[in-house]
Amino acid sequence: MAAMTRSERHHLARRANEVRHRCLRDGLAPELIVGVICREVPQMFALEAWRLAHGWSRTEVSARLDRLYEADGLAPPRISSAELCRWEHGQRRPSDERIEYLCRLYSTRPDRLGFGMDFSNAEVGHLARAGITDLWPRSSPTPMRTLLSGYAPRKRKSPSLASCAISMQRTRYFHCLRQKQWQYL
Repeated sequence: MAAMTRSERHHLARRANEVRHRCLRDGLAPELIVGVICREVPQMFALEAWRLAHGWSRTEVSARLDRLYEADGLAPPRISSAELCRWEHGQRRPSDERIEYLCRLYSTRPDRLGFGMDFSNAEVGHLARAGITDLWPRSSPTPMRTLLSGYAPRKRKSPSLASCAISMQRTRYFHCLRQKQWQYL
């Protein structure tokens, strides 16, 4: 994505705030408002959309993060507004610890904030609506239990007493042979 000017960013933030106010009038929660902002203002990064959906300034986000750290008995990081701006516009990536605290602040997952991807199982219903119906195991008429039975571990036969005795005799015989060879060297 090409770098935006400050006035372009300001225009996007203004549009996102208009969307937020409209969604609040409709009674939507911030988690749902984020989705609407991301749909209607696609140039905006997810982290900034989450902040604007809650109606917080960057200074307020920093203060809230400080309070989360203090609640855990840690020193507050005192993240500057400029650093938050860099995170929100993809110029820098916060540390894993900071991402965890951002997730706690917004009560969401890292992939929804724009950090990483969601690899959870897909809903099969949307695939059927798209006309994709021949996915495994549905493509096979064989039941799952039958398919998996071929991979079950086989039971080993326990050795008989006679085979154990023979094995011990062989071991003694080879041990004796080795000792005799050492005597002749």
